Amino acid sequence: MKIFALIIPGIIGTIIYIVGSLFKIMHWPGASFIQFIGAFLVLLSAILILVKVFFNNKKQSSN
Repeated sequence: MKIFALIIPGIIGTIIYIVGSLFKIMHWPGASFIQFIGAFLVLLSAILILVKVFFNNKKQSSN
């Protein structure tokens, strides 16, 4: 899997988090849940990218 495919959930998560922040500014319901989902997607994307980079470096160093 390419790194670009792992970045897309991070970008989507960032957009969702920003929308949740706007909901919070306007005091609309559901803002905390939207921010949680956005932060979760960003965190998931970061973990997947770190795992991908770690295992790629491990494969290259063993050769």
